[in-house]
Amino acid sequence: MPAQSSAVPMMEQRYLGVSSLRVSVLTYGTWMTHGVRISDTAAAECVAVALESGITSFDTADMYGNGLAESCLGRVLGGVDRTTVQITSKVFWPTGSRGPTDWGLSRRHIRTSVRASLKRLRTDYLDLYLAHRFDRWTPLEETLTAFAECVAEGMTRFVGVSEWKVDEIEAAKPIARELGLPLVTNQVQYSLLWRIPETSIADFCDSADISLTAWAPLAEGVLTGKYLSGPLGSGIRRADHLEDGRKMRRLFMDSETTAALRRAHELAADAGTTLTEVALGWLLARRNVGSVVIGASAPEQLRENCRAVTKPVSVDVIDAVAEELAPVAHRDPSTVELASPLEPPC
Repeated sequence: MPAQSSAVPMMEQRYLGVSSLRVSVLTYGTWMTHGVRISDTAAAECVAVALESGITSFDTADMYGNGLAESCLGRVLGGVDRTTVQITSKVFWPTGSRGPTDWGLSRRHIRTSVRASLKRLRTDYLDLYLAHRFDRWTPLEETLTAFAECVAEGMTRFVGVSEWKVDEIEAAKPIARELGLPLVTNQVQYSLLWRIPETSIADFCDSADISLTAWAPLAEGVLTGKYLSGPLGSGIRRADHLEDGRKMRRLFMDSETTAALRRAHELAADAGTTLTEVALGWLLARRNVGSVVIGASAPEQLRENCRAVTKPVSVDVIDAVAEELAPVAHRDPSTVELASPLEPPC
């Protein structure tokens, strides 16, 4: 079990939304790693590096590995003082029997799921509980009332959403306000190659006092620069998930994007930094970004990511790389459907 040292550095902390919830600017995420692709031993090593680097925020979801990611994170955080870390989980997708009530944001599914998440994570409460997608089949009043109950009963301190659109949040705001339930964050995919949040949701959330939390900040490894020598191979994490792998190849590995990535990599190297550090530095400088979710399957990957915070990159370098990648960045919200499914998941 990782144990925290009294000499742990303090990474910059930011408040989410209009709330008392402070999180580290880098959040350690468990998607496609914990309980699925790496052992508990490797997970514990990565969590130890995260804590040693000053990361206090940890992100998971009940559907990651069908509960395995939460269980793994619960085990490896077992030796850590709970009051020193912030744990986020999410609800929407089916994880159990996959019956008609085992998905979505109904009161029954939320309350059943949060209890199951707490048990797997071996904790009495979450710091943040997110609606993983918008549920077009459940009335918002039912969903938000259930979230308010979770807060009132101490099962989670705060709530938020993930990949919700402007009209969906707008519809939720007056109900949430009446319930005294602030939505503190909208977790969205956001990177130098995926700038779709900038089309509308980033400005809207800023005006609504809802922080953004960015996932896939390195475009699932493409922005690290280590796949520039050729097409994606089986070594990349998402290649084992065939459908996701096909989507990534189609989105990020065309010849124009690859050429731009090579030039961006050279710009970063000439400045004595890495494309990874530039990509994370660019996101952390975006207005209203509260935290950036980074994943890792090995401690050194995590150390490199953390250098984006400990070794700030020149604004001129960040701007030059962003300008190089701007023409190939995705900005069309219809490119891939990341919002709520059009058909029930079960």
